[in-house]
Amino acid sequence: MKRKVDTVLLLGLSMILLGLAGCADLTPTGHTVPIPNIPSGPSSGEVGQSLTYSTGGSSCNQGHSVQYLFDWGDGTSSAWSSSTTASKTWNSTGTYQVKAQTRCEADPSVVSAWSSARSVSVTAPPPAPIRFSGRGDTVTDTFHLTEGLATFEFRHTGRSNFIVWLYDTGGNRVDLLVNVIGSYSGTAVVGVRAGALWGAKPGLHLLEVKADGAWDVTIRQPRHTSGAGLPWEARGTGDSVSSPFVLPAGTIEFTFQHTGRSNFIVWLYAADGRRVDLLVNVIGAYSGSKVVGVRGVHVLAISADGQWSVVARQR
Repeated sequence: MKRKVDTVLLLGLSMILLGLAGCADLTPTGHTVPIPNIPSGPSSGEVGQSLTYSTGGSSCNQGHSVQYLFDWGDGTSSAWSSSTTASKTWNSTGTYQVKAQTRCEADPSVVSAWSSARSVSVTAPPPAPIRFSGRGDTVTDTFHLTEGLATFEFRHTGRSNFIVWLYDTGGNRVDLLVNVIGSYSGTAVVGVRAGALWGAKPGLHLLEVKADGAWDVTIRQPRHTSGAGLPWEARGTGDSVSSPFVLPAGTIEFTFQHTGRSNFIVWLYAADGRRVDLLVNVIGAYSGSKVVGVRGVHVLAISADGQWSVVARQR
């Protein structure tokens, strides 16, 4: 009798084990969350500017909700959140590598590897605009120019000479910004670079203004890190500085039109203040083209007394 009971118990135990084995086949072998997408968002910005980045593309194989975290590349990170977006304000210049990670909300120990990184260049914000105004001949207070481009926006309501020289504090004439007769409205640009052979060097400067009427000037120091792509077109009247544009590698053709009677002069400047090329230097009406082979963010400095237009395209 005892042998029969033992046999029955063994058979029962075997059936239980087989049943458990069958259940094990239906249970997932691991708990995972995949790597999220590389963060998307601005590739450049300024110190103190809030920039927003997004990720996504991850899920939990157990069907649980997931959370995301951003590493900002400066030793800090966002909080874990179910949101796929987060914002960051950097407090110093530099190039930062932004990446994302995912975890299971139900089991925070289940964490993905890091995503690929997005490179973000953070630069200093441009200096605040500087403004002067007056009537008649004047020497302005000193002001500081930093490396890059400096634009000078002038207005004059007199009838005689309006002449403006830029000086450094060593008494050296740096550039003749305006030389006209009568009322005037226009913009000039100066490249500011340490060790430059022409243009200004970083440091204190002043303006010597010769005028017979009321005048004013606004000095800006833009820090262009991006611009319009090609084909690019601009048009205007009189002395101007164009909006920024980006030249790719290869051969670039500029085509110009001018309807004035006096000087038509066009300089190509790089965004870092380098004066790159003299594209046009004629008197009177003009129609023509010029080829360049440089790349990067640039602007045009245009001196004209009439209407003008320019088109840039890759050949």
